[in-house]
Amino acid sequence: MRRPPPGPYELDCGHPPTATRYAFTNGVARTAGGWTMCYRCAYDDQVVDLLVRDSIYAYIASGPSHHLGPGGGRLKVTTWPSEVLGTVLCLHFSRPRCSRHGDWRMRYIRVRDLHGQMWAGRGSDQYDVIRLRRITGS
Repeated sequence: MRRPPPGPYELDCGHPPTATRYAFTNGVARTAGGWTMCYRCAYDDQVVDLLVRDSIYAYIASGPSHHLGPGGGRLKVTTWPSEVLGTVLCLHFSRPRCSRHGDWRMRYIRVRDLHGQMWAGRGSDQYDVIRLRRITGS
């Protein structure tokens, strides 16, 4: 039996948008296929993606420029609404590079996800988002 179409305040996951305290978010996550979900369902979907995908995009939680976060705890890799997907085990930077947009460094990380799998990624230190690829054979 097919689900009826969602009501005006119901998302494709069957829940209402997630209540947020930030004006720049609307509490709705969208998939590449155009489905809408509350943040909790989107997080559950991303945790499953860790098992089936070879590459994901995630955010490095804000913190200092070394691998230990505030209070000595490890930096985390999270979803957009800050749900933890993994822990940063190794983080290092390239030498500073110059461009017409300013100085930046390449950031290299290794991450252990919630399932114990290892991921590696790299990206500019100007952005919090980073693409991670599964490390196979480890």
